[in-house]
Amino acid sequence: MLIELYLCSNQPNKAFSIISFTEKLLFDSKSEKDSVKPASAATANETYKPRIQQYKLRCFLQLKSIKACKKELKMLNTMTQTGGMDTYLCGGPTDTTVYLKAQFECMKGNYRNSMKILGSAPGTHAPFLKSGQCVPAMYFNNLGCIHFYMRKHNLGLFYFQKSLEQTDEALDMLPQKETGQSLSGRPLQTLTGSQRHDLLHNIGLELLFCGKPLQAFDCLLEVVQVYHNNPRLWLRLAECCINTQRADNEQLFKMKLKAQDLVRGVAGQGSHRKLILKPMDVNSYTPRSDGPSSALPNATMEFATLCLKNALILLRIHNRDGKKKGASTQELSTSNQEDVQIPAPPGSPLGPNEIANLRCSVLACSAYVALHVGDTLIALKHAEMLLAQPKLSGVHSYLGHLYAAEAFILLDRISDATDHLTVEVSGLSMRIPDDSASEDKEDNGNGSTNNLVEASWFPNTLPVAALVIQYNLCVAYTIRGEFEKAQGMLWKIAPLFKSTSGLTEIPAHLMVLALYLQLQLGHTDMAKAIIKQNFPSLRA
Repeated sequence: MLIELYLCSNQPNKAFSIISFTEKLLFDSKSEKDSVKPASAATANETYKPRIQQYKLRCFLQLKSIKACKKELKMLNTMTQTGGMDTYLCGGPTDTTVYLKAQFECMKGNYRNSMKILGSAPGTHAPFLKSGQCVPAMYFNNLGCIHFYMRKHNLGLFYFQKSLEQTDEALDMLPQKETGQSLSGRPLQTLTGSQRHDLLHNIGLELLFCGKPLQAFDCLLEVVQVYHNNPRLWLRLAECCINTQRADNEQLFKMKLKAQDLVRGVAGQGSHRKLILKPMDVNSYTPRSDGPSSALPNATMEFATLCLKNALILLRIHNRDGKKKGASTQELSTSNQEDVQIPAPPGSPLGPNEIANLRCSVLACSAYVALHVGDTLIALKHAEMLLAQPKLSGVHSYLGHLYAAEAFILLDRISDATDHLTVEVSGLSMRIPDDSASEDKEDNGNGSTNNLVEASWFPNTLPVAALVIQYNLCVAYTIRGEFEKAQGMLWKIAPLFKSTSGLTEIPAHLMVLALYLQLQLGHTDMAKAIIKQNFPSLRA
């Protein structure tokens, strides 16, 4: 029972120490050297070997040790082939062993093999009222997890919903609760049979990946009331709020500029006829000034700010003294990160690399949300903290420089902004550099033990990401009054947007910037040509 409790609480190292003690107690030949035990006792000891083997395999699965799992699974298969023992304890024929094999294949990245193994479960499980476990719900949940890693999110959502239905059906078999009665005639083992919040967590993630942030927000909001100490869950809630306001960035680059979007009105007649242009605002979000408090759960940017603050507090990087900027972050990043783990129920605890990656994601989202709600100084603080992280992935470095540059531009510190916009884009991967040297790498060369399910975003290639940086640099030069320098750079990058990004037209904001530069340089003929070429209905 102690082993089971350690495994359920995600403490495989402690469970393994108890397993070693139990093995020594039952099977150590030295302790049995001077004593003669009856045959029944020896048979009983041998009977427990497969169950001990299952516990060891579960420990190594939680530790994500591929080599050790493979060795223990091979020994478990050997026990099954040379069986003759009780079918519940002998390993192979049980649902438990089949599910462990399927989890091992999923951890290696062999998702189709994992599904085949799940389908071969013999169905020897005990009923829900006797065991307290709803095996059909486990089966559909495992299928949902496999399809999640295969990035088939709609199928994964279907299986998670089926699992939730199976759980509800099993719970309906129990007697109704009576006031003042703790059990109400229910078997003791069924008290923990409900996995509703775990399944709602999985459903919420799939809805988020399926592009349904509002439904995902409702699911995760119910889950966070139970697992409120999970920083990653708070980040997911903030991502739901962000995706509700803007699903992706690609729509900004594919936006077609219409005449009414560019021209506010016409003044004068004949040769004195003038077109009055209006500013183009791609950020349509306006901070809330009235209405309900932002502390009330709603899929808004203000509530996203609160969610991200909770995540930062749980990650212990908030500035406690309020004086030494970034001191707490540096202290945490250099002290005992090898042993740091943060609980993240209903999943496994976050290890050092996961904590570092999650911290970067929270800081990046915090900077983005702060820019949207108009907290420029807060956005700059988060962006600088992000860039100061010792373990930084390529995409987080890219976002950190972009957000810092935008904050500096809003603060009219153009020189500082250009410093961030002249950096070289190194990559767009979510994986931190130390992942290749982690202990998981020793077990699996391709790193499939900690695969990241990355969402597709724009820009999604290094050339396009570099063009976005250069466009922002053009904007910075324009604000500083270096119009010729900005024009020269813009003429170079404008045609490249169509050739490298797959866009059919030059993005609208590039066209507006080109028109503005021609007017500032006094090239009215060029400005007229741009308008006539892109808006034939207008005659300037």
